Amino acid sequence: MADKKRNELADQKLILMEGDSAQLSAAASLDAPGGQVMHIYGPRVMIGRIPQEATVFMAEAAPSARVEAAALEQIPEDLSEAERLGLEAWNARQSEEFAQAKEERPRAEDSWDTFEPPDIEETMHGEARAGESVEMLAPAPDMSAFLIGSVAVGIVIVEGPTPDLQFSQSERTKVVAEVQEGLTWLAQQEPRANITWSYDIHTIRVSVQPDPGLSGFEPLERLWRDPAMQQLGFSANFQGVIDYVASIRTQLGTDWGYVGFFTKYPLRHFAYASKPRLVMQFSNDGWGPDNIDRVFTHESGHIFGCPDEYSSSSCNCQSRFGFLQERNGNCRACANPFAACLMEANTWAMCDFTRVHLGWRDSNGNGTFDPLD
Repeated sequence: MADKKRNELADQKLILMEGDSAQLSAAASLDAPGGQVMHIYGPRVMIGRIPQEATVFMAEAAPSARVEAAALEQIPEDLSEAERLGLEAWNARQSEEFAQAKEERPRAEDSWDTFEPPDIEETMHGEARAGESVEMLAPAPDMSAFLIGSVAVGIVIVEGPTPDLQFSQSERTKVVAEVQEGLTWLAQQEPRANITWSYDIHTIRVSVQPDPGLSGFEPLERLWRDPAMQQLGFSANFQGVIDYVASIRTQLGTDWGYVGFFTKYPLRHFAYASKPRLVMQFSNDGWGPDNIDRVFTHESGHIFGCPDEYSSSSCNCQSRFGFLQERNGNCRACANPFAACLMEANTWAMCDFTRVHLGWRDSNGNGTFDPLD
């Protein structure tokens, strides 16, 4: 790999806990000397911004920890699924192949509606849709009101009984690497929000065959989702999804939580979200797997209250969104001037309105964001 790291990796390091996992608490205090843990995969694998002074602090606070700036050549055999995939994802993101894929990603900078948008109005924010179950429409606690602090992220890869519905090991790593890439970017947009993503990762294989007679978001989703939730120990309906997210939020001790489902089963649309879950088809339609990072991050914006900004979403500049109820002032159909933004296009850019939708506003300048003030 070239000596100069990609911007997305320039200040990032891997932390591998070799000994007592209780030392995680010492390692997580890296924010004191200027570091920030962004990703936590189980008690042994972390990724974050680790400046040199923090590395020295780390050596004293957690002497059994390894701090690596490059790919780890040998992956320990005794890691959990989440730890192993998090580390494999880190290695993948260090590779020349991954860097080239990002340089050559299809449809870069295109507005989402120049092709097929990652979500459409019919899927927005949990609104009622024909064919949805009573359980899906039942009120649920908001576990992602604004994006400040720690977030539990479930990644549930759902496979089927035939090879075309199953994921190879490299594809599972690809999913986690793309999520890691996208959520790194999102956390970097506002360091003062102190965002840490803690992961719960599962690969679930269900026995149901695709049903060509099904149509619509919920019927196609629940075909594979409900048996997957049952395998995870939750009820076989959308309430099971809510309960799962609540459980990982408690288990991982985070402020917020949501889950991303990845599958190769047929879907009504290749990516969509309503709290507390988002759904993605691995092929990512015409955007391709190398754009999973941006599509997943766009959908995560919806999870935390951001609206679509591309014209065909029927957006307008007066509707209000997010915990702070900011208007959608960067809607492409009416904004003047318009600013590039991930909620409108396949780009690593964020407009000021999206920042407020996420909760990143300090109206009185006292150093505390409005949702916490």
